[in-house]
Amino acid sequence: MAMFDTHLAIGTTLSGALAAVVATTSTVTTGMALGLVVAGAVGSVLPDLDSPTSRPTRVTYSLLSMTLALLFCVEVAGGVPLWSMPVIYASIFLSSRMLLARIFEAFSTHRGMVHSLPAAVLAALLVVNGAHFGLAVDITLSWWLGIFVLWGFLVHLLLDEVYAVNIAGVRFKRSFGSAVKLWGQMVPTVLCYAAVLVLWLLAPAVPKEILAMAGW
Repeated sequence: MAMFDTHLAIGTTLSGALAAVVATTSTVTTGMALGLVVAGAVGSVLPDLDSPTSRPTRVTYSLLSMTLALLFCVEVAGGVPLWSMPVIYASIFLSSRMLLARIFEAFSTHRGMVHSLPAAVLAALLVVNGAHFGLAVDITLSWWLGIFVLWGFLVHLLLDEVYAVNIAGVRFKRSFGSAVKLWGQMVPTVLCYAAVLVLWLLAPAVPKEILAMAGW
């Protein structure tokens, strides 16, 4: 499999190329295009969240724990002594980070359903719905963000498959076929497809501008 730096570098480069095309053929502005590149870069490292020791996973645990700790401190601010806030923050951060790590490790398997085509679609739809309904981003930009996350995600999966081929020896490594797949273990597969269906039904209609660019 490709390393984190390789995924990020190639994912960002290819997202930049796609953003340049989108910016010249649609209503996407230069500023929006930069945001799309970031979305593609994020998508290019998302599949490695199923590895408990990967850099994206560690960063995600830390960001979520920081958010929880900050929200808790804001909630109790004024009701506790000022000197206790750093202690509360550190306690919430450390405990939530350990808890998140334990939960994720218990329910995820490296190269499981997170490394799959339906997971790529799921990530894209989560972004579309989250951006539009959660952050009030307009429909067109929400879909572009989702598409770029999907693009980066697919680049990651394809890179993993490319690195699973020993070109010199013309043979496949054991990991070949474990990234670009449509199903895995039964329960994660069913849950993934069910989530994709629900999010697709909830998502706003795909804008005509995007459909036209795709030739539909």
